[in-house]
Amino acid sequence: MSCPVCTSADVMSLLNVGEMPVLCNQLCLTEEAARSVSFGRIEVAFCRDCGHVFNPAFDADKLRYSPDYENSLHCSGMFQSYADGLVAELVDRYGLRKKKVVEIGCGQGDFLKSLCAAGDNMGFGFDPSYGGGNEDPRVTIHSVSFAEIEGKLDADFVACRHVLEHIDRPTEFLRTLVTKLDVGTKVFFEVPNVLFTLRDGGIWDIIYEHCGYFSPSSLTRAFQLAGLAVEEVEETFGGQFLVIHAVVAGVPLVTSPVAPELEAIAKRFADDYRIKVAEWRETLAQAAAEGQRVVAWGAGSKGNTFLNLVGPNIAAIVDINPKKRGKFVAGTGQPIWAPDQLSANAPSMVVIMNPVYEREIAGMLEALGIDATLLVA
Repeated sequence: MSCPVCTSADVMSLLNVGEMPVLCNQLCLTEEAARSVSFGRIEVAFCRDCGHVFNPAFDADKLRYSPDYENSLHCSGMFQSYADGLVAELVDRYGLRKKKVVEIGCGQGDFLKSLCAAGDNMGFGFDPSYGGGNEDPRVTIHSVSFAEIEGKLDADFVACRHVLEHIDRPTEFLRTLVTKLDVGTKVFFEVPNVLFTLRDGGIWDIIYEHCGYFSPSSLTRAFQLAGLAVEEVEETFGGQFLVIHAVVAGVPLVTSPVAPELEAIAKRFADDYRIKVAEWRETLAQAAAEGQRVVAWGAGSKGNTFLNLVGPNIAAIVDINPKKRGKFVAGTGQPIWAPDQLSANAPSMVVIMNPVYEREIAGMLEALGIDATLLVA
């Protein structure tokens, strides 16, 4: 077993999660289809050399992204506010006005369109899951990987958000990107922050699709090995994300050491994980014994993981994304409700999947007249 970022064999096994849905953001039209999705084994390992966390049991051949894959968070006003602030920051920081902007893994182009609108830029996106329907004349989206395009990418700026954690060989991915860019091109990536998982108890972020979990040190190491000079790495979105600003250097650079306290955090993680899962199973079993109706809120990655690990006593999961309403949770088959369905199915307990949305969700429940106990998973 070797690290997919730095190739070191100094790897420590942390946890065996077991079999979980391969695509937790897959849209399932029926309960039967939801229960029949493909599963894959998740193990959790830690690299002592660079601080990367990854799934050594990951098999990339199991993943088949398509337009039936839906992981957009832009339906949330709170998340949209974050994204709008990020757009404004990037436009200002990099002078993105009338520039050529590329987004790798652009989904349906929400963020790319915002970047182009904010600075009157021309945008080019790449994503195999793109389903068509773009009407913005400033934006062209290709439903393929950027690596399938011959020659250089004509770009003043490259953005890539929540893609690198899906790539089983991230350093190779970055090296391929570097070969397609001119020296000096500015690059911005955003990924989930593994410190939120290891340090802050965000265990529901461990999903099969995420074969790698970046710490500040492993993200920096991957960029340096690929020939990208790192300018800044910081935590954002309540500590849940890492963003990295870099520039194409074209040659591998001297790599940074891992933070010494990271290994100690990783060693505690397995016990913390087991304790949290056991506590939630007990809480939900007790609620069922008391006849309480429990629903979860947030049918994304966290919600899928939560239901597959502890959720047989949860009646349904709520989501504000209209593309998910009326669908079913991959793996467990629970229905996905729109918020207004709670009026006819009033719960006594609502489990919120992500703490950053607690105030937003509480406001929606109050507007619906739902008086329920709120717990944060």
